[in-house]
Amino acid sequence: MTVLTGLLRRAVAGFHAALGLGLSVEAIWVCQQSAVNLLWESGFYGVPSEHTSAVMLIAGLTIALSGWQIAASVVYVQGSDGAGTALLVGSILLTCLVQPPLPWVVIGVGFFVLVESVLKRLDRASSS
Repeated sequence: MTVLTGLLRRAVAGFHAALGLGLSVEAIWVCQQSAVNLLWESGFYGVPSEHTSAVMLIAGLTIALSGWQIAASVVYVQGSDGAGTALLVGSILLTCLVQPPLPWVVIGVGFFVLVESVLKRLDRASSS
């Protein structure tokens, strides 16, 4: 059972690290595009659009969430139980940000975090 929990832990951490890295690259790209839009709107209309400002705010929040996911996945693969909770919270927030069908994958990986936690607790109980 210990080998199974180790494999689940590595797979979950790898998925969340890759997802966090992909989200951070995408959010940085959106921030850059929004900055160019902001300059263009300020020069052409004289005032920036509220939409562009909102997109930059959401991109900043996405960068923060992706950093959370990457940090939690690194700590999770090292064996911390609290990082599993951090990944679950991040998964819940990610279901609001990513496009379908990726939320279903995020939910499935969140389920694997719960399964790994239960298997780890069963392993502890059987060894004591």
